Amino acid sequence: MSNRASVGWDAHRLLLLLVALALAVLAPRMARADDEEALIPPDSSYFARRVLKTAPILSLSHKITTTIQGITFDSNYDNGSLAGVASAGTNIFNCTIYVEPGELGNRQYQFRFRMTGVAGRSVTLNIDHTQNRRPVISINGGPFRRTTAAEAPTLTQLVFTFGASENTAEVAFFFPLGYQEIHDRVSALVAAGTGGTTEILGKSFQNRDLWLVTVTDPATTDTGKRRVWVHARAHAGEVTASHTMLGILEKALENSETGRRLRRYCIFNVVPTQNVDGVFLGLTRWDSQGIDPERQWPNPYRIPEVGLIKDKVDAFMAGPNPIEVALNLHSTVGDYADTFFFKHIRPSVTANFEVIQQRYIDALNNATPLFENLAPQTSQLSPNLFIESYFWNNWGEAVMAMTHEGHYYERVNSTAYLTDADYVALGRAMAEAMIEYFALPPLPSAVGEWAQY
Repeated sequence: MSNRASVGWDAHRLLLLLVALALAVLAPRMARADDEEALIPPDSSYFARRVLKTAPILSLSHKITTTIQGITFDSNYDNGSLAGVASAGTNIFNCTIYVEPGELGNRQYQFRFRMTGVAGRSVTLNIDHTQNRRPVISINGGPFRRTTAAEAPTLTQLVFTFGASENTAEVAFFFPLGYQEIHDRVSALVAAGTGGTTEILGKSFQNRDLWLVTVTDPATTDTGKRRVWVHARAHAGEVTASHTMLGILEKALENSETGRRLRRYCIFNVVPTQNVDGVFLGLTRWDSQGIDPERQWPNPYRIPEVGLIKDKVDAFMAGPNPIEVALNLHSTVGDYADTFFFKHIRPSVTANFEVIQQRYIDALNNATPLFENLAPQTSQLSPNLFIESYFWNNWGEAVMAMTHEGHYYERVNSTAYLTDADYVALGRAMAEAMIEYFALPPLPSAVGEWAQY
Protein backbone atom coordinates (compact mmCIF):
# COMPACT_ATOMS: atom_id res chain seq x y z
CA MET A 1 0.00 0.00 0.00
CA SER A 2 1.45 3.33 -1.10
CA ASN A 3 0.43 5.23 2.05
CA ARG A 4 2.43 2.73 4.24
CA ALA A 5 5.48 2.67 1.96
CA SER A 6 6.63 6.02 3.25
CA VAL A 7 6.57 4.98 6.92
CA GLY A 8 10.06 4.33 8.23
CA TRP A 9 11.00 0.78 9.17
CA ASP A 10 11.26 1.55 12.90
CA ALA A 11 7.94 3.38 12.91
CA HIS A 12 6.37 0.50 10.97
CA ARG A 13 7.57 -2.01 13.55
CA LEU A 14 6.28 0.21 16.35
CA LEU A 15 2.86 0.43 14.71
CA LEU A 16 2.64 -3.34 14.32
CA LEU A 17 3.64 -3.82 17.93
CA LEU A 18 0.95 -1.40 19.14
CA VAL A 19 -1.70 -3.16 17.03
CA ALA A 20 -0.66 -6.56 18.38
CA LEU A 21 -0.81 -5.32 21.96
CA ALA A 22 -4.25 -3.81 21.41
CA LEU A 23 -5.57 -7.08 19.97
CA ALA A 24 -4.11 -9.05 22.88
CA VAL A 25 -5.95 -6.86 25.35
CA LEU A 26 -9.24 -6.61 23.48
CA ALA A 27 -9.56 -10.15 22.11
CA PRO A 28 -10.62 -11.80 25.40
CA ARG A 29 -13.46 -9.25 25.67
CA MET A 30 -14.95 -10.14 22.28
CA ALA A 31 -18.18 -12.08 22.60
CA ARG A 32 -18.28 -15.60 21.27
CA ALA A 33 -21.40 -17.72 20.83
CA ASP A 34 -19.73 -20.98 21.75
CA ASP A 35 -19.99 -23.38 24.67
CA GLU A 36 -17.12 -21.80 26.59
CA GLU A 37 -18.74 -18.40 26.57
CA ALA A 38 -22.16 -19.80 27.44
CA LEU A 39 -20.79 -21.49 30.55
CA ILE A 40 -19.35 -18.30 32.05
CA PRO A 41 -21.71 -16.68 34.55
CA PRO A 42 -22.89 -13.29 33.27
CA ASP A 43 -21.52 -11.48 36.32
CA SER A 44 -18.02 -12.94 35.96
CA SER A 45 -15.14 -10.53 36.03
CA TYR A 46 -13.03 -9.83 32.97
CA PHE A 47 -10.19 -11.72 34.65
CA ALA A 48 -12.33 -14.84 35.10
CA ARG A 49 -13.56 -14.72 31.50
CA ARG A 50 -10.02 -14.38 30.23
CA VAL A 51 -8.77 -17.19 32.45
CA LEU A 52 -11.37 -19.61 31.10
CA LYS A 53 -10.24 -18.90 27.57
CA THR A 54 -6.59 -19.43 28.36
CA ALA A 55 -6.71 -22.26 30.90
CA PRO A 56 -3.91 -24.54 29.74
CA ILE A 57 -5.48 -27.99 30.17
CA LEU A 58 -9.26 -27.92 30.42
CA SER A 59 -11.39 -28.55 27.36
CA LEU A 60 -15.16 -28.06 27.42
CA SER A 61 -15.84 -30.77 24.88
CA HIS A 62 -17.91 -32.58 27.53
CA LYS A 63 -20.57 -29.85 27.48
CA ILE A 64 -22.75 -30.87 24.54
CA THR A 65 -26.28 -30.51 23.20
CA THR A 66 -27.17 -32.78 20.30
CA THR A 67 -30.31 -34.41 18.89
CA ILE A 68 -30.16 -37.95 17.50
CA GLN A 69 -33.18 -40.03 16.47
CA GLY A 70 -35.45 -37.38 17.96
CA ILE A 71 -33.83 -37.52 21.41
CA THR A 72 -31.94 -34.47 22.62
CA PHE A 73 -28.88 -35.24 24.75
CA ASP A 74 -27.74 -32.30 26.87
CA SER A 75 -24.83 -31.94 29.29
CA ASN A 76 -24.30 -28.20 28.83
CA TYR A 77 -25.34 -27.15 32.34
CA ASP A 78 -24.01 -26.91 35.89
CA ASN A 79 -22.28 -30.21 36.73
CA GLY A 80 -23.25 -31.82 33.39
CA SER A 81 -20.71 -34.05 31.65
CA LEU A 82 -20.88 -36.15 28.48
CA ALA A 83 -18.25 -36.09 25.76
CA GLY A 84 -20.28 -37.50 22.88
CA VAL A 85 -23.24 -39.52 21.60
CA ALA A 86 -23.55 -41.56 18.41
CA SER A 87 -26.32 -43.68 16.96
CA ALA A 88 -25.68 -47.44 17.14
CA GLY A 89 -29.07 -48.63 15.89
CA THR A 90 -32.69 -47.83 16.48
CA ASN A 91 -33.00 -46.38 20.01
CA ILE A 92 -29.43 -47.49 20.73
CA PHE A 93 -26.74 -44.91 21.51
CA ASN A 94 -23.03 -45.05 22.16
CA CYS A 95 -22.22 -42.53 24.90
CA THR A 96 -18.66 -41.35 25.46
CA ILE A 97 -17.49 -40.29 28.91
CA TYR A 98 -15.13 -37.34 29.08
CA VAL A 99 -11.46 -38.21 29.61
CA GLU A 100 -10.29 -35.49 31.97
CA PRO A 101 -6.62 -34.54 31.49
CA GLY A 102 -4.51 -33.33 34.37
CA GLU A 103 -0.94 -32.87 35.39
CA LEU A 104 -1.11 -36.12 37.37
CA GLY A 105 -2.72 -38.06 34.51
CA ASN A 106 -6.16 -38.69 33.04
CA ARG A 107 -9.29 -39.48 35.04
CA GLN A 108 -12.62 -40.78 33.75
CA TYR A 109 -15.86 -41.92 35.34
CA GLN A 110 -18.07 -38.87 35.91
CA PHE A 111 -21.16 -38.42 33.73
CA ARG A 112 -24.39 -36.50 34.02
CA PHE A 113 -26.75 -35.62 31.19
CA ARG A 114 -30.38 -35.12 30.26
CA MET A 115 -32.42 -36.80 27.55
CA THR A 116 -35.56 -35.19 26.15
CA GLY A 117 -37.95 -36.93 23.76
CA VAL A 118 -37.86 -40.40 25.33
CA ALA A 119 -41.60 -40.83 25.99
CA GLY A 120 -42.90 -44.28 25.01
CA ARG A 121 -39.49 -45.52 23.93
CA SER A 122 -37.06 -48.21 25.07
CA VAL A 123 -33.61 -46.68 25.02
CA THR A 124 -30.27 -48.47 25.27
CA LEU A 125 -27.20 -46.49 26.30
CA ASN A 126 -23.81 -48.06 25.75
CA ILE A 127 -21.88 -46.26 28.47
CA ASP A 128 -19.04 -47.26 30.76
CA HIS A 129 -20.12 -47.29 34.39
CA THR A 130 -17.52 -49.79 35.57
CA GLN A 131 -16.83 -47.80 38.74
CA ASN A 132 -20.49 -47.90 39.81
CA ARG A 133 -22.63 -50.92 38.97
CA ARG A 134 -25.88 -49.04 39.52
CA PRO A 135 -25.86 -45.41 38.33
CA VAL A 136 -28.88 -43.19 39.00
CA ILE A 137 -31.77 -41.81 36.97
CA SER A 138 -34.38 -39.07 37.41
CA ILE A 139 -37.64 -39.12 35.43
CA ASN A 140 -39.42 -35.87 34.52
CA GLY A 141 -37.37 -33.93 37.06
CA GLY A 142 -38.28 -36.21 39.96
CA PRO A 143 -35.88 -37.50 42.61
CA PHE A 144 -32.94 -39.59 41.52
CA ARG A 145 -33.00 -43.31 42.22
CA ARG A 146 -30.61 -46.18 41.71
CA THR A 147 -31.04 -48.07 38.47
CA THR A 148 -32.35 -51.61 38.77
CA ALA A 149 -30.51 -54.78 37.79
CA ALA A 150 -32.59 -54.92 34.60
CA GLU A 151 -31.75 -51.31 33.76
CA ALA A 152 -28.03 -51.89 34.35
CA PRO A 153 -27.54 -55.39 32.92
CA THR A 154 -23.79 -54.95 32.35
CA LEU A 155 -21.06 -52.50 33.39
CA THR A 156 -21.16 -50.93 29.94
CA GLN A 157 -24.87 -50.66 29.26
CA LEU A 158 -28.02 -49.01 30.60
CA VAL A 159 -31.50 -49.92 29.31
CA PHE A 160 -34.59 -47.85 30.06
CA THR A 161 -38.23 -48.22 29.07
CA PHE A 162 -40.15 -44.96 29.40
CA GLY A 163 -43.89 -44.55 29.74
CA ALA A 164 -45.97 -42.34 27.50
CA SER A 165 -45.80 -39.43 29.98
CA GLU A 166 -42.10 -39.85 30.77
CA ASN A 167 -40.51 -37.56 28.22
CA THR A 168 -37.40 -36.37 30.08
CA ALA A 169 -34.76 -38.28 31.98
CA GLU A 170 -31.49 -37.37 33.62
CA VAL A 171 -28.78 -39.99 34.07
CA ALA A 172 -25.81 -39.62 36.39
CA PHE A 173 -22.94 -41.62 37.85
CA PHE A 174 -24.21 -41.14 41.43
CA PHE A 175 -26.82 -38.94 43.11
CA PRO A 176 -25.54 -35.65 41.70
CA LEU A 177 -25.08 -32.28 43.33
CA GLY A 178 -23.80 -29.39 41.25
CA TYR A 179 -22.45 -26.01 42.29
CA GLN A 180 -25.83 -24.26 42.46
CA GLU A 181 -27.62 -27.30 43.87
CA ILE A 182 -25.20 -27.42 46.80
CA HIS A 183 -25.55 -23.67 47.30
CA ASP A 184 -29.34 -23.99 47.39
CA ARG A 185 -29.36 -26.99 49.73
CA VAL A 186 -26.95 -25.35 52.16
CA SER A 187 -28.85 -22.04 52.04
CA ALA A 188 -32.11 -23.82 52.84
CA LEU A 189 -30.55 -25.64 55.80
CA VAL A 190 -29.10 -22.45 57.23
CA ALA A 191 -32.37 -20.55 56.73
CA ALA A 192 -34.45 -23.26 58.40
CA GLY A 193 -31.96 -24.11 61.14
CA THR A 194 -30.59 -22.38 64.21
CA GLY A 195 -27.20 -20.74 64.71
CA GLY A 196 -25.95 -20.84 61.13
CA THR A 197 -24.17 -18.02 59.31
CA THR A 198 -22.42 -17.90 55.96
CA GLU A 199 -19.54 -15.95 54.47
CA ILE A 200 -17.59 -15.93 51.22
CA LEU A 201 -13.91 -16.67 51.73
CA GLY A 202 -13.06 -15.44 48.24
CA LYS A 203 -13.18 -16.37 44.59
CA SER A 204 -12.05 -19.48 42.75
CA PHE A 205 -9.78 -19.56 39.71
CA GLN A 206 -12.86 -19.05 37.51
CA ASN A 207 -14.38 -16.46 39.85
CA ARG A 208 -16.93 -18.60 41.68
CA ASP A 209 -17.69 -18.11 45.36
CA LEU A 210 -15.87 -20.25 47.93
CA TRP A 211 -18.31 -20.51 50.82
CA LEU A 212 -17.86 -21.07 54.54
CA VAL A 213 -20.74 -21.97 56.86
CA THR A 214 -20.37 -21.48 60.61
CA VAL A 215 -22.74 -23.10 63.11
CA THR A 216 -22.73 -22.38 66.83
CA ASP A 217 -25.01 -21.01 69.55
CA PRO A 218 -24.71 -17.22 69.33
CA ALA A 219 -26.39 -16.79 72.71
CA THR A 220 -23.55 -18.48 74.60
CA THR A 221 -19.97 -17.35 74.92
CA ASP A 222 -17.41 -18.98 72.66
CA THR A 223 -15.08 -19.52 75.63
CA GLY A 224 -14.18 -23.18 75.79
CA LYS A 225 -16.08 -24.17 72.63
CA ARG A 226 -14.49 -26.92 70.52
CA ARG A 227 -13.92 -25.98 66.90
CA VAL A 228 -14.65 -28.55 64.16
CA TRP A 229 -13.48 -27.95 60.59
CA VAL A 230 -15.07 -29.79 57.64
CA HIS A 231 -14.47 -29.43 53.92
CA ALA A 232 -15.89 -31.45 51.02
CA ARG A 233 -15.38 -32.05 47.30
CA ALA A 234 -11.68 -31.32 46.89
CA HIS A 235 -12.13 -33.77 44.01
CA ALA A 236 -14.94 -32.68 41.74
CA GLY A 237 -16.72 -35.98 41.09
CA GLU A 238 -16.67 -37.29 44.67
CA VAL A 239 -20.27 -36.46 45.43
CA THR A 240 -20.74 -38.71 48.46
CA ALA A 241 -18.70 -36.05 50.25
CA SER A 242 -21.38 -33.43 49.55
CA HIS A 243 -24.19 -35.58 50.92
CA THR A 244 -22.13 -36.34 54.04
CA MET A 245 -21.39 -32.63 54.47
CA LEU A 246 -25.11 -31.84 54.24
CA GLY A 247 -25.78 -34.37 56.99
CA ILE A 248 -23.20 -32.74 59.28
CA LEU A 249 -24.81 -29.35 58.76
CA GLU A 250 -28.30 -30.78 59.17
CA LYS A 251 -27.49 -32.27 62.57
CA ALA A 252 -25.57 -29.22 63.79
CA LEU A 253 -28.38 -26.86 62.76
CA GLU A 254 -31.40 -28.84 63.86
CA ASN A 255 -33.69 -27.88 66.72
CA SER A 256 -33.15 -31.01 68.81
CA GLU A 257 -31.42 -31.75 72.08
CA THR A 258 -28.40 -33.07 70.19
CA GLY A 259 -28.30 -30.06 67.88
CA ARG A 260 -28.58 -27.62 70.78
CA ARG A 261 -25.86 -29.47 72.68
CA LEU A 262 -23.51 -29.38 69.70
CA ARG A 263 -24.09 -25.66 69.17
CA ARG A 264 -23.64 -24.84 72.83
CA TYR A 265 -20.27 -26.54 73.14
CA CYS A 266 -18.90 -26.54 69.58
CA ILE A 267 -18.24 -24.29 66.61
CA PHE A 268 -18.62 -25.98 63.23
CA ASN A 269 -16.88 -24.41 60.23
CA VAL A 270 -17.85 -26.11 56.98
CA VAL A 271 -16.61 -25.45 53.43
CA PRO A 272 -19.42 -27.08 51.42
CA THR A 273 -17.43 -27.28 48.16
CA GLN A 274 -13.69 -26.76 47.84
CA ASN A 275 -13.33 -27.47 44.11
CA VAL A 276 -16.16 -25.19 43.01
CA ASP A 277 -14.96 -24.87 39.42
CA GLY A 278 -14.51 -28.61 38.94
CA VAL A 279 -17.96 -29.34 40.37
CA PHE A 280 -19.63 -26.76 38.12
CA LEU A 281 -17.78 -28.10 35.09
CA GLY A 282 -18.77 -31.71 35.83
CA LEU A 283 -15.22 -33.01 36.18
CA THR A 284 -14.13 -36.27 37.75
CA ARG A 285 -11.18 -35.19 39.87
CA TRP A 286 -9.09 -32.14 38.97
CA ASP A 287 -9.86 -28.43 39.00
CA SER A 288 -10.42 -26.26 35.91
CA GLN A 289 -6.66 -26.14 35.24
CA GLY A 290 -6.08 -29.88 35.57
CA ILE A 291 -4.53 -29.44 39.03
CA ASP A 292 -5.25 -31.70 42.02
CA PRO A 293 -6.55 -29.38 44.78
CA GLU A 294 -5.88 -32.05 47.39
CA ARG A 295 -2.10 -32.03 46.93
CA GLN A 296 -1.25 -28.33 46.89
CA TRP A 297 -0.21 -27.84 50.51
CA PRO A 298 3.51 -27.54 49.72
CA ASN A 299 2.48 -24.39 47.80
CA PRO A 300 -1.11 -23.60 48.85
CA TYR A 301 -1.29 -20.30 46.97
CA ARG A 302 -0.76 -22.04 43.64
CA ILE A 303 -4.55 -22.14 43.28
CA PRO A 304 -6.80 -19.64 45.07
CA GLU A 305 -9.17 -22.12 46.70
CA VAL A 306 -6.41 -23.79 48.73
CA GLY A 307 -4.81 -20.47 49.60
CA LEU A 308 -8.13 -19.14 50.90
CA ILE A 309 -8.64 -22.24 53.04
CA LYS A 310 -5.11 -21.95 54.44
CA ASP A 311 -5.67 -18.32 55.40
CA LYS A 312 -8.88 -19.21 57.25
CA VAL A 313 -7.29 -22.19 58.99
CA ASP A 314 -4.35 -20.04 60.09
CA ALA A 315 -6.69 -17.39 61.48
CA PHE A 316 -8.64 -19.96 63.47
CA MET A 317 -5.48 -21.63 64.77
CA ALA A 318 -4.20 -18.26 66.00
CA GLY A 319 -7.48 -17.48 67.76
CA PRO A 320 -8.96 -18.41 71.14
CA ASN A 321 -10.85 -21.43 69.74
CA PRO A 322 -8.40 -23.30 67.51
CA ILE A 323 -9.49 -26.18 65.31
CA GLU A 324 -9.42 -29.48 67.20
CA VAL A 325 -11.05 -31.77 64.60
CA ALA A 326 -10.62 -31.48 60.84
CA LEU A 327 -12.58 -33.80 58.54
CA ASN A 328 -11.64 -33.98 54.85
CA LEU A 329 -14.57 -35.60 52.99
CA HIS A 330 -13.93 -37.66 49.84
CA SER A 331 -15.20 -40.63 47.81
CA THR A 332 -13.40 -43.63 46.38
CA VAL A 333 -14.30 -45.80 43.39
CA GLY A 334 -13.24 -49.02 45.09
CA ASP A 335 -15.76 -51.64 46.21
CA TYR A 336 -15.37 -51.71 50.01
CA ALA A 337 -17.31 -53.40 52.80
CA ASP A 338 -17.69 -50.05 54.54
CA THR A 339 -16.81 -46.41 54.22
CA PHE A 340 -13.52 -45.67 55.92
CA PHE A 341 -11.03 -43.19 57.33
CA PHE A 342 -7.38 -43.02 56.38
CA LYS A 343 -5.89 -43.42 59.84
CA HIS A 344 -2.32 -42.13 59.96
CA ILE A 345 0.14 -44.43 61.66
CA ARG A 346 3.69 -44.47 63.00
CA PRO A 347 6.34 -43.43 62.20
CA SER A 348 4.63 -40.55 60.34
CA VAL A 349 2.67 -39.66 63.51
CA THR A 350 2.97 -40.56 67.19
CA ALA A 351 1.48 -43.59 68.90
CA ASN A 352 -0.73 -41.26 70.92
CA PHE A 353 -2.08 -39.67 67.74
CA GLU A 354 -3.11 -43.12 66.51
CA VAL A 355 -5.16 -43.43 69.71
CA ILE A 356 -6.68 -39.98 69.21
CA GLN A 357 -7.81 -40.84 65.67
CA GLN A 358 -9.23 -44.17 66.80
CA ARG A 359 -11.31 -42.42 69.45
CA TYR A 360 -13.22 -40.53 66.78
CA ILE A 361 -13.54 -43.62 64.56
CA ASP A 362 -15.01 -45.52 67.52
CA ALA A 363 -17.33 -42.61 68.33
CA LEU A 364 -18.75 -42.69 64.81
CA ASN A 365 -19.12 -46.46 65.02
CA ASN A 366 -21.19 -45.99 68.17
CA ALA A 367 -23.33 -43.27 66.61
CA THR A 368 -24.74 -45.11 63.57
CA PRO A 369 -25.35 -48.59 62.10
CA LEU A 370 -24.18 -47.17 58.75
CA PHE A 371 -20.54 -47.37 59.87
CA GLU A 372 -18.87 -50.33 61.53
CA ASN A 373 -15.24 -49.76 60.52
CA LEU A 374 -15.23 -52.97 58.47
CA ALA A 375 -12.74 -51.62 55.92
CA PRO A 376 -10.16 -49.76 58.01
CA GLN A 377 -7.35 -48.16 56.04
CA THR A 378 -4.04 -46.82 57.29
CA SER A 379 -1.46 -44.55 55.73
CA GLN A 380 1.89 -42.96 56.33
CA LEU A 381 1.08 -39.26 56.41
CA SER A 382 2.84 -37.40 53.61
CA PRO A 383 5.43 -34.91 54.87
CA ASN A 384 3.69 -31.99 53.18
CA LEU A 385 1.17 -32.85 50.43
CA PHE A 386 -2.15 -32.74 52.26
CA ILE A 387 -4.05 -30.49 54.63
CA GLU A 388 -3.56 -33.21 57.26
CA SER A 389 0.18 -32.77 56.72
CA TYR A 390 -0.17 -29.04 57.28
CA PHE A 391 -2.05 -29.56 60.54
CA TRP A 392 0.45 -32.14 61.77
CA ASN A 393 3.54 -30.15 60.86
CA ASN A 394 2.28 -27.03 62.62
CA TRP A 395 0.10 -28.24 65.49
CA GLY A 396 0.80 -31.96 65.92
CA GLU A 397 -1.59 -33.86 68.16
CA ALA A 398 -3.67 -30.74 68.86
CA VAL A 399 -5.68 -31.27 65.64
CA MET A 400 -7.27 -34.63 64.89
CA ALA A 401 -7.25 -34.37 61.08
CA MET A 402 -8.41 -37.30 58.93
CA THR A 403 -9.82 -38.04 55.50
CA HIS A 404 -13.08 -39.95 55.21
CA GLU A 405 -13.82 -41.90 52.01
CA GLY A 406 -17.31 -42.78 50.89
CA HIS A 407 -17.94 -45.27 48.09
CA TYR A 408 -20.65 -46.13 45.53
CA TYR A 409 -21.46 -49.75 46.33
CA GLU A 410 -23.48 -51.66 48.92
CA ARG A 411 -24.46 -50.41 52.35
CA VAL A 412 -22.49 -51.93 55.24
CA ASN A 413 -23.75 -55.44 56.10
CA SER A 414 -26.34 -55.25 53.32
CA THR A 415 -26.90 -56.00 49.66
CA ALA A 416 -28.76 -52.70 49.22
CA TYR A 417 -26.86 -50.01 47.37
CA LEU A 418 -25.92 -46.82 49.19
CA THR A 419 -28.02 -43.73 48.45
CA ASP A 420 -27.76 -40.01 48.98
CA ALA A 421 -29.97 -40.37 52.06
CA ASP A 422 -27.54 -42.90 53.55
CA TYR A 423 -24.68 -40.42 53.26
CA VAL A 424 -26.75 -37.63 54.79
CA ALA A 425 -27.50 -39.98 57.69
CA LEU A 426 -23.80 -40.82 57.98
CA GLY A 427 -22.97 -37.10 58.09
CA ARG A 428 -25.52 -36.56 60.85
CA ALA A 429 -23.77 -39.30 62.81
CA MET A 430 -20.37 -37.68 62.21
CA ALA A 431 -21.64 -34.53 63.89
CA GLU A 432 -23.26 -36.46 66.73
CA ALA A 433 -20.01 -38.40 67.28
CA MET A 434 -18.42 -35.15 68.47
CA ILE A 435 -20.39 -35.54 71.72
CA GLU A 436 -18.57 -38.77 72.60
CA TYR A 437 -15.22 -37.68 71.13
CA PHE A 438 -15.09 -34.41 73.08
CA ALA A 439 -17.02 -35.83 76.07
CA LEU A 440 -19.38 -32.86 75.86
CA PRO A 441 -21.41 -32.20 79.01
CA PRO A 442 -25.21 -32.33 78.95
CA LEU A 443 -27.27 -29.20 78.49
CA PRO A 444 -27.73 -27.17 81.68
CA SER A 445 -31.53 -27.49 81.70
CA ALA A 446 -34.33 -27.80 79.20
CA VAL A 447 -35.92 -24.55 80.37
CA GLY A 448 -32.70 -22.55 80.19
CA GLU A 449 -31.81 -23.93 76.80
CA TRP A 450 -35.19 -23.28 75.21
CA ALA A 451 -35.17 -19.75 76.60
CA GLN A 452 -32.23 -18.94 74.33
CA TYR A 453 -34.30 -19.25 71.14
